[in-house]
This record gives sequence, C-alpha cells and structure tokens, in this order.
Amino acid sequence: MHKHIGVRYIYEELGSSDRPAASRDRDNVLTAAALADLPGAIVADLKEAPIEGDLDLMASSIELIRSDNAPLA
Repeated sequence: MHKHIGVRYIYEELGSSDRPAASRDRDNVLTAAALADLPGAIVADLKEAPIEGDLDLMASSIELIRSDNAPLA
C-alpha cells in the first residue's frame, strides 16, 4: 500500500512467544499468493472499502478472512 498510495503503518511490538521466530514471521507475511487465494468478492470489498472510506466493510472483510486464515487477517 505504501508503494502505491503512500500509506505508512505503525506496528506494535509483540512479546516473545513459545513458537520459534521463523514460524511467527512466516505466518505474518502478507504475500501476493496469500491474497490470490482469497475469494474474489472479498478482494473486491478490500479494494472498494478504502476508496469509499467504509471502515465497516473493511472490518467485515477482515473477519471473513479471519475465519479461514487468522494470520492473514
């Protein structure tokens, strides 16, 4: 998003976990392949929500993703 529209994100530092760091990092990577696996309707909603400023649509789309892939959500 930063590359295309200049959005900057501030990330919260998470505490250590019992899982190895490599496993945590792999789960939290947002990749084109992970997005390509999403249903087309969700992708369309994720594209439309920021354009329209519809935070409810964004949140509901993320919740739909969470039910199948919590780390991606």
